[in-house]
Amino acid sequence: DSIRPAGEMCVERLAWLVVIGACGAALSAPAAGAPVAAKSLAQPTLATAGPAWQGLYVGIYASDDLTALHLAMPGSASFDGIGGQSEFAGALLGFNHRFSERVVGGAEIDAALARGGSHFDVNDGSDFFASSITPEWGASAKGRIGYLISPDTLLYAVGGGVVAVASYGCEASVVVCPDRTQKTLYGWPLVGLGAETQIGRNWRFRYEYDIKFLPTLTFDPIEVTPLSGTANVALIYGFGQNDGTPATHPTFGYAPPTWTGLHGGIAGGHAMSVTSFDGSSGSFSGSFDGLGGGGLTVGVFGGYDQQIGNFVAGVEGGYYVNGGRLQSSVSGLGSVTVTANSYYSLRGRAGVIVNPSTMIYALAGWIHADGTINLYNSGGTVIDGGAFSREGKEFGGGIETWVNRRLSIRAEYAYATFDNGLPDVPLDVLQVHSRVGTATLAAVLHFGQ
Repeated sequence: DSIRPAGEMCVERLAWLVVIGACGAALSAPAAGAPVAAKSLAQPTLATAGPAWQGLYVGIYASDDLTALHLAMPGSASFDGIGGQSEFAGALLGFNHRFSERVVGGAEIDAALARGGSHFDVNDGSDFFASSITPEWGASAKGRIGYLISPDTLLYAVGGGVVAVASYGCEASVVVCPDRTQKTLYGWPLVGLGAETQIGRNWRFRYEYDIKFLPTLTFDPIEVTPLSGTANVALIYGFGQNDGTPATHPTFGYAPPTWTGLHGGIAGGHAMSVTSFDGSSGSFSGSFDGLGGGGLTVGVFGGYDQQIGNFVAGVEGGYYVNGGRLQSSVSGLGSVTVTANSYYSLRGRAGVIVNPSTMIYALAGWIHADGTINLYNSGGTVIDGGAFSREGKEFGGGIETWVNRRLSIRAEYAYATFDNGLPDVPLDVLQVHSRVGTATLAAVLHFGQ
């Protein structure tokens, strides 16, 4: 593990810890087996009324953030974009109000410490230059509004603002570097989607994906506009009453008799990527982390699940189309673009049924991505380029909950890594390592009920 990227280890371990931590709840949770199917969910004895979804709550969370910076020199050049990866860990405080049987709203604040960032290092054996941008901490204030798909699971949208502090600077023998400088960034809006589900009495688990739009920063003559995508997982403790009594909010939703069977679905979401480069030639060595970009993705998938007690295991394959692109241009000369066109994956997943309607799961698998590189002249005509493909591994996790006997909703985050993306270049000269984080919301049709 000592030679693997910190972000990769963080996300991978986090995904497995979430599922392992939910196992205790699953061992005592009502099994989604035949006894539940034999009666109607309208009877409170078969499914709890879920969390109260009312009152104060606290929590701890961890995040993986991929950021792309759009750089521009007005009238001369633009570059989209410089990228970096950071990890956050922090605490949150919020309040829920249940407006009706299935509508929940609230407000929340959070704060976290950070590590990671972006760097550029060059060393020829005697002279060197090293620069970096490092996040230090961040906080946000946001509101959310959600819909209870089942008594235990809330699907919600979130919006708000963010403040963050980062530092930047350099060390060099070839130039004089100024002192390291701190910069406070204010972002608006912060928008996202999430899913939160009960895993025990007063305890809930949350997955959320946020896109943060930060304002343009001016470092004369360069203008920098950041965009980041952040995946969050949180453990929540709610102080509202949670005694399983339907009271004014009777039970609703659907608990499947089994998760076993074939399924297929459609998914859409957002992806962010960062590519790092490490090269060497004689006494020269350099490291750049990295190039970044983002875009929308949509695709279809299908697979098979097998339920064993309160645990589910399965296999799945999917095909997705991307909208992400990196672009660099110089006025009067031309531009180069790198476009991620599509990818397909084959994965396995394993999950824990944490309440009658909902599963928390981890995934791992193989991914193949295709793209194009094009070089344009100043008139916008393609003068060179071609297609490329890359293979890698992916892992992650998500929450899936049933809506009715045929349909479930899934919120997921998958983290993919690609190494040696330029096969025509010797590895001892140039190594390329890409990380792609993709958040999706999917509708799943089941054929086993």
